[in-house]
Amino acid sequence: MGNEAEKKKRQRRNTLILLVTLGAFFSLLYVFWLQTLPEQNGGETLSAVVQVDGRKVRTMRLDEDTVYRAEIPDGHYNEIEVKDGWVQVRAADCENQVCVNTGRIRNPGEVIACLPHRLIITIEEAA
Repeated sequence: MGNEAEKKKRQRRNTLILLVTLGAFFSLLYVFWLQTLPEQNGGETLSAVVQVDGRKVRTMRLDEDTVYRAEIPDGHYNEIEVKDGWVQVRAADCENQVCVNTGRIRNPGEVIACLPHRLIITIEEAA
């Protein structure tokens, strides 16, 4: 009889461990999902503003997936991608690749900079 009671106790403990583990897993999944959603910013649409040498050369809405190749004087380039509410420099022919390694941005005030090409990308509210 004691064996049966211990068996049920272990079963309850294993069930509890399984439920806690599943709860933690789905909680982390939910947090990850929230992090990947584009910021709503009070209903305002956001844009990535691309500047070269201090001049605005392109504005790209974050709610429209697109790719833009910024042609830099002297034949250089930065390839900029907007996808799923994020913007990133996905390729560039600069030596240090800081702009590519910056990764994706989506919130007002965030910046990607390619200093060798004098290129700046900022996130702003769409006009």
